[in-house]
Amino acid sequence: MAKYVPKANDIVFMDGKGFVRYVIVAVDSIKHTVSLHAPGTGGAKGLIRAVPWMVLHHLDDSQNALRIVREATEGK
Repeated sequence: MAKYVPKANDIVFMDGKGFVRYVIVAVDSIKHTVSLHAPGTGGAKGLIRAVPWMVLHHLDDSQNALRIVREATEGK
């Protein structure tokens, strides 16, 4: 399995934050950190800076497709 390298606009989850989805807005490849934004929050209020890559979990396309199907069948 290839190591995940975050990119801007990826949707991720963080360890210890449950199933809250975040969007990557900036990547620092030297420090291996990202800045995240929580959807639904406005401006800088929802911005989280300097989050280490190792605490992120990325939804790949197959996982995203499964989530969409599950939500559609559950009527959400």
